[in-house]
Amino acid sequence: MPLAITGVVLALHWLSFFAAIQVSSVTIGLITFAIFPVFVSFLEPVFFKESFQFKSLLQALLTLAGIVLVLPLENIDSDVSLGALLGITSALTFAILTLLNRKFVVKTPAMTVALYQNVFACVSLLPFFIIFPASISLSELLILILLGGIFTALAHSMFNYSLTQLKAQTVSIVVSLEPIYGIVAAVILLDESLTLSMQLGCAIVIAANVWALRN
Repeated sequence: MPLAITGVVLALHWLSFFAAIQVSSVTIGLITFAIFPVFVSFLEPVFFKESFQFKSLLQALLTLAGIVLVLPLENIDSDVSLGALLGITSALTFAILTLLNRKFVVKTPAMTVALYQNVFACVSLLPFFIIFPASISLSELLILILLGGIFTALAHSMFNYSLTQLKAQTVSIVVSLEPIYGIVAAVILLDESLTLSMQLGCAIVIAANVWALRN
């Protein structure tokens, strides 16, 4: 039953994350999602009754500063605002999922946790497929299989395994690199723009990751 609940949390994360990208842009969706290390820094000591690490908070806030630089604050319209709100929702749900996974992987293999969570997430999302049916071409189906098998199931399992060796806050800081290479991919594949402030923000997020890993 607890793993079923985490599957629902995972489904909420997916819904809010992809909705953020759909209503705004890949950059907005990725960079607001990367706020989740801040949530983890505040919640992990509560979840595990651990002492609060001021250094961890500084690393998370440094990540947040880099994220703010990436956001197009001079051109915040309704779509960008909604996308940012959905992205922050995806960040909060993923932070909660990360902390719950740290609890589960202590006694349950990481692959097993990932399997159950993805199955329950899939079941949770089935009503949306019925309510909003969509026709999918063969090429789109193959891309979805690649996305689900390699970039979701395998990546999810590896993420869960890392939680057996590291604190959730350290893992979350490393995962915050995702927007960096996601933004680069969006520039190359989708012709999205990359401003000087975005480049500076990316550099700050990378610096936060280097600091976290060195410690």
